[in-house]
Amino acid sequence: QVDPTKIATTTLALRNTGASPLPLVHTQQSSLLLLKNEEVERLRGQLHQQAVATSLRQADSSFLQTQLQEKDILLKEVSKILESVERRQIQLEKENVGWKEDWAKSVANLRAKESECEKTVKLLKARESEIQQLRRQLEGTR
Repeated sequence: QVDPTKIATTTLALRNTGASPLPLVHTQQSSLLLLKNEEVERLRGQLHQQAVATSLRQADSSFLQTQLQEKDILLKEVSKILESVERRQIQLEKENVGWKEDWAKSVANLRAKESECEKTVKLLKARESEIQQLRRQLEGTR
């Protein structure tokens, strides 16, 4: 920026030498115009940098939003799968309980049959023994 005291000093010096201050005014206006143009270019550069930075932030934000949406979709799919697996596990556990009950009943029935078979075998042995004894008695009477 142009220092107003320098402009006044330069104008005063020109008057003392008899030179016309008119070219000085023109030079001052040119200098001010150049300074303003430089300032405008500097501000344009800053504006461009900010626009680029904003654009990058928007692109990053958009990318991250897309990633977040994709992960959200994946989480929903995984959640559905886990719910399905959990339902199936509950179903299988119920079936297991039924199978265990059936197995326990079958084992109890087998033990009861085994006990019956043992009694029948004892009874058969006893009867066989009686039959042999009766045969011996019958042979002895002949």
